[in-house]
Amino acid sequence: LAAADAAGLQLERAPIELGDVASDVVDAVAGVVSERNLSITTRLDPAPAEADERRIHQIVTNLVANAVRYSPPDASITIETGCFSDGDVFVRVTDSGPGLTDDDLEHVFDRFYRGSAAQGTEGSGVGLAIAAELAAAHGGHLTADHAAGRGARFTLTLPPGAH
Repeated sequence: LAAADAAGLQLERAPIELGDVASDVVDAVAGVVSERNLSITTRLDPAPAEADERRIHQIVTNLVANAVRYSPPDASITIETGCFSDGDVFVRVTDSGPGLTDDDLEHVFDRFYRGSAAQGTEGSGVGLAIAAELAAAHGGHLTADHAAGRGARFTLTLPPGAH
């Protein structure tokens, strides 16, 4: 957490494409996705950013790993990248797991918070706190909300980069 707190001082910014980062993460989790009989759908529209690729990869990996962890077998996960109308770029991870309660939404980025769905699973409750701090260090933010129907949706928003 201390490293994330200081991330703004240690970022190695360069032009990156969020779709490439998301694709790399999907490739990295392919084995677990297959073992759990999950499906991942990607919609990777252009999303250029000026960011530390290693740190953004860390954020997206956390979001996708959580989606895989909390989705039941045979569920689907959607990963999207793109640009908002104001020019900001995003990566959005939506799962069809148990979702987040309203209380979870208030605390999901708090250090050491583990929501009701996390009971009985491994983890320390710091992954999303670190991810949120890394997003903020990039001048962006990480949000969570209810997915349509069932599940959770996390969106990483960053200022646009020049490509």
